[in-house]
Amino acid sequence: MKLNFFHVCMTIVFAVVCVIASRDSIAQSAIKTTNVSATKAIPNPPNVILILADDLGFGELGCYGQMLIKTPQIDRLARDGMRFSDFYAGSTVCAPSRCVLMTGLHTGHATVRGNVAATQRHLQSLKTSDWTIPKMLSARGYETAMIGKWGLGELDQPGRPLLQGFDSYFGYLNQVHAHNYFPTTLIENDQIVPLNNPTTLMKPDEGDDGGGYLDVKDLSPAQLLTSQYTPDLFVQKSIEFINKDHQKPFFLYLPFTLPHANNELTRATGNGAEILSSGVYENPEWTEADRKHAAMISKLDEGVGAILDHLKRVGLDKNTLVLLTSDNGPQKESGHRPEFFESSGPLNGMKRSLTDGGIRVPMIASWPGHIPANTVSEHIGYSGDLMATLAELSETKATGSDLPANLDSISILPTLTQSQLSTELTPIADYFQQFGKDQVLMAKSPNQKLHEYLYWEFYEQGSRAAVRFNQWKLIEEPMFSGKLVLYDLSSDLNESTNLSEKFPDVVAVGRKYLREGHRESPDWVVKPLRK
Repeated sequence: MKLNFFHVCMTIVFAVVCVIASRDSIAQSAIKTTNVSATKAIPNPPNVILILADDLGFGELGCYGQMLIKTPQIDRLARDGMRFSDFYAGSTVCAPSRCVLMTGLHTGHATVRGNVAATQRHLQSLKTSDWTIPKMLSARGYETAMIGKWGLGELDQPGRPLLQGFDSYFGYLNQVHAHNYFPTTLIENDQIVPLNNPTTLMKPDEGDDGGGYLDVKDLSPAQLLTSQYTPDLFVQKSIEFINKDHQKPFFLYLPFTLPHANNELTRATGNGAEILSSGVYENPEWTEADRKHAAMISKLDEGVGAILDHLKRVGLDKNTLVLLTSDNGPQKESGHRPEFFESSGPLNGMKRSLTDGGIRVPMIASWPGHIPANTVSEHIGYSGDLMATLAELSETKATGSDLPANLDSISILPTLTQSQLSTELTPIADYFQQFGKDQVLMAKSPNQKLHEYLYWEFYEQGSRAAVRFNQWKLIEEPMFSGKLVLYDLSSDLNESTNLSEKFPDVVAVGRKYLREGHRESPDWVVKPLRK
């Protein structure tokens, strides 16, 4: 009963606080997202580590209300920095979300707007003309590295990391390869690197690109002992990169695959949570998939902790901005029970939905001495804002502002570094307070610019689109011709009550944003739902 009680409470406090926040935001003039805010340039830009979890739900971290899965290291990151309560992913699935993150363009006109089949992988590649975070930071004197899952370009495509601003990379390039936590190969700087894994390949003629898994029941203890788990390799490579003799600031993009399912393993065994040990999760009342899913999130937490500890060990912790978020809401493909963990927290929906459970995600930022510790922000932002944020962070008199004019990106640096703090907690901050002994502080900056609206579109399951503006959320399904459903997130966080008939004027505003947000593309056309 404790788990349900806490999340019922969270739903109530979120509703109350959204009323307060929306009242204040309506009183302010909203702007469109074309320029970074005009704050003073940082004299010595810091290192940046951007950690992206894969399919991590809003409610799957202890610092966001998770009661069953242990995440002490990420909770520590939140305690030392700032948590966001209203932060969104760029999409409800992987590839378009990563495109939004890298380019600062929402899915209405980004290059990559959806996941695609293997025969259409050219649609999942960034273009030479795309302006990305690593391109920008490289031009401003940063050393750039990507370690983990890329998903935005193959070896023969213009989207591959070395052509998108990264000086080096190690990991996966495409989605299916990245399903497998024990592949036979990874890719490093355009070169294929063999691993010591006795992998069962689904399509041997396609190698790792056809998917695979570790068939543990047929392996000896020696084979299991010497197998190489890719999240461990990513942490090891990240520490090696941090240890380099850097002559300039560095940007490390670390997109983990945890806790994404190995879909091929699910189809073969019914349990796609691919990790050898369930660790501390041995409750016999849990299913094996439940135990392994929890262990994968704790493995993510362990990796984050190792990197944080190493930064402190080598004296870089105070000069490094660490950001952690997720590419979309929680998945159910592992065969575990997301409802058991309440993976979406108080939100409705999961991965592939445009209700908040599919797109509202954890966001934590820590930079000792610059971002106040143990703070909570209710600013409404999304992953596309990191382009403008890191642009402002790295801007000098010499660089100026070199961002494209069509970005959907607003810097959140004013919230991170110029917020006024208060011990008078709103209900959501009061909720966060119960997860630690130290005083939680509310953070709000008078210099923070606001989005006029946030926009999403999705091409699977017949298509759907959504906008959030102030406290309102409007969803259209299918796109262009479907039913319009309006929710007031200030009183209905679970998005269960359609208010479209009660507030036609609000619907009209939302419909205008839906039409404005979408730009036609021959690559992204709505297809009717198969019956």
